[in-house]
Amino acid sequence: MAGNPQQIADDTQAIIDAWEELVPTATFAGMTLAQFQAAVQPSFDTRKKIGELEIDLKAQMDARDKVDVPTAQTNADVVKAVVADKNFGDDSACMRKWVTCAKASARADSRAKPRRLQQRRNNRNQRSVRNKHAGSGRNDPAFSFIARPDACK
Repeated sequence: MAGNPQQIADDTQAIIDAWEELVPTATFAGMTLAQFQAAVQPSFDTRKKIGELEIDLKAQMDARDKVDVPTAQTNADVVKAVVADKNFGDDSACMRKWVTCAKASARADSRAKPRRLQQRRNNRNQRSVRNKHAGSGRNDPAFSFIARPDACK
């Protein structure tokens, strides 16, 4: 008989409210009001715990968002250092393994107008996200791009 959790909570509370207001001394299904309340209390306790956990989860997600700001900057610094290193560069195996930027040899023609080049990058990013989620199998580094094109500059 399990159904919508909110509906069950609402129905249970409505039964308690009506029982208390209209017939507090009556017994139903062999239970008094106090026995019924004791029988359904675990549902209320669990809902209370879920509410507390949701508050804790939101707080942890907010904390994660705050600590991810310096982490993202540190990641970007490392990527820039690898790109700048003459032994590695942006077309190195290291970069292809670490980030999903396209190989320099597969990038758009540098003679393209800067605005048009940025539009191409944005279109590729959108296709990459769709393809990755659609299970297209195009997860090869030559086809996938990082979600933030500016991180690869």
